[in-house]
Amino acid sequence: MAKIKEPRTPSKFPKVLNKEQVRKLITAAKERSSSWTGFRNYVILLTFLDTGIRRKELLELRLRDFELKRHSLRVHGKGAKERKVYFGPKTFRVLRQWKKIRNKVEPIWDETIFLSTSGEKLKPRNLQRRITVI
Repeated sequence: MAKIKEPRTPSKFPKVLNKEQVRKLITAAKERSSSWTGFRNYVILLTFLDTGIRRKELLELRLRDFELKRHSLRVHGKGAKERKVYFGPKTFRVLRQWKKIRNKVEPIWDETIFLSTSGEKLKPRNLQRRITVI
């Protein structure tokens, strides 16, 4: 054991929300979900919370990555690694609904699941602003 190096401990731990904070966040997003962008942001939030995927992974999700019957998404993660993430019934319902109303924006320029109002892939900064506003 003396030859084994001690694992590095992170200097900064991630901030974790408690149950009450998560509930408030979901409630605030749901209250704003009557518009196309509001519903998109609500679906994004539920997807983040239910799957734990990273921002870049969410932004790279394409329609072909959906496996709604299996309640899963194929995620392209760090280091070009691919994995499946699973989601619950509530996220399933909103993702299925989002898939139907996603096409109401014209024209669509990208095959990613979450689009901007101009039909393009969401940019990281834009997504960060949406989540911060919620």
